[in-house]
Amino acid sequence: MPQAIRYPTSSNFVQKTLGAALLSGVTAAATFNNVTNVQNKPGVFIVDRVDTNGVETPLKREVIQYTATSGLTVTTLTRNADSSGTDQDHAVGAIVEFVPDALWAQSIVDGLTATVVASTGLLDTTKVVAQGGTGASLTLISPTFSGPIINPTIFNGTFASLPVFTGQARMMGGVLTPFVTLTDSANMYLDMRAGTKFTVNIATAGIHNFLATNATVGSIAMLQVQFASSISMSINLFNTNASTTWPGGTAPTLTNTTLKNDMFGLVCIGTLPRFAGFIVGQNY
Repeated sequence: MPQAIRYPTSSNFVQKTLGAALLSGVTAAATFNNVTNVQNKPGVFIVDRVDTNGVETPLKREVIQYTATSGLTVTTLTRNADSSGTDQDHAVGAIVEFVPDALWAQSIVDGLTATVVASTGLLDTTKVVAQGGTGASLTLISPTFSGPIINPTIFNGTFASLPVFTGQARMMGGVLTPFVTLTDSANMYLDMRAGTKFTVNIATAGIHNFLATNATVGSIAMLQVQFASSISMSINLFNTNASTTWPGGTAPTLTNTTLKNDMFGLVCIGTLPRFAGFIVGQNY
């Protein structure tokens, strides 16, 4: 089970003395001369690192963990907490110090670490620690998105798919909006909620009408037309229940060459809807 975070004192260089003997095996409490600047939270102290003359006494030193303060005592002790010494007797007046140490520092690192598990994208709750020393209980809420989920893509085994953002948040390029493939027919519909880039392979003769749906002012779309063969055909871009204005007032002439493409751009500029059309590229 994770350890509790050990808190520092509320000021630097805090030193106390034992107000009563602390005998080997005692874990209920240790009595100090005072607990000024000792937080009422889990912490750690070192007793008998030095004697009253400041001389180091490594054979007497003991690192002790506690959970809280009560009166002049710190309570619920863990003796020889870092296993560097021994659980032993300490006399009245022994020097008690609160100094940064490896046990204190590591507890902070462990307590604040939240590990992202690459295979699931979830938090590892064994690394998230509550003040009392038990693993915190987490409720993970999955985000929600409007629109369909398309273009399943794996990123380092974490995400199964990418969200599609609708309306003006939609990008004209990038993985969020792949081409929407239309089926060759007399009337084809460009649903601007489904995508912003459309493509069709035309293999039949005759007139082909491209009709916009769910377009609002500011909507942008691109249409790629591929010609399966050089046949007698023509296309109308949004001239049924719509209108399209082209540069110079003249609609583009189609390439109509086998396995070549033309691409057109359209911007919705008004109701009906009305579109401004432009040529992106031809005969490629």
